Amino acid sequence: MLRKLTVGLFALALICLPLGCSGDKTTGKKADDKKADDKKADDKKADDKKSSESNGGGADADEVAKATIQWMNEFADAMEKVKDKASAEKAKSDIEALAKKGKALKERGDKLSKDQQEAMQKKYKDQFEKAGKRMGDAMGKAMLNPDVAKVLGDALKSLGP
Repeated sequence: MLRKLTVGLFALALICLPLGCSGDKTTGKKADDKKADDKKADDKKADDKKSSESNGGGADADEVAKATIQWMNEFADAMEKVKDKASAEKAKSDIEALAKKGKALKERGDKLSKDQQEAMQKKYKDQFEKAGKRMGDAMGKAMLNPDVAKVLGDALKSLGP
């Protein structure tokens, strides 16, 4: 039971990390370093804006972020409905469909450039954290029931690599 819960949460982490659920990496920097980084970031923003306007990359990153947050909330909704074996069996097809959708979103997120991923992480940080916490709490609560873990284990494993 605990192993399946761990696998499920690990899969969640694999999906969320490239999309920005890892938190702010800038904490602990010195003020001088931060000023230099801010200047570099401003220069990069100008370059990124030019490149995203020419190829639509910025819009795609926003689309991926919004779709991922929506997916995380949908997944949390589905998992929150799971209370026992019967409700897990009822929700299994929805959860399997959401798992497929999550894998597709992960692939789209992996195709974004490092700069796009970082910008997306910064822009949607609070929303990612809120949805990720809700999703993790719902998964954790549902998977504590061994009957639920048996029913949904395979569907959640498909979220992994």
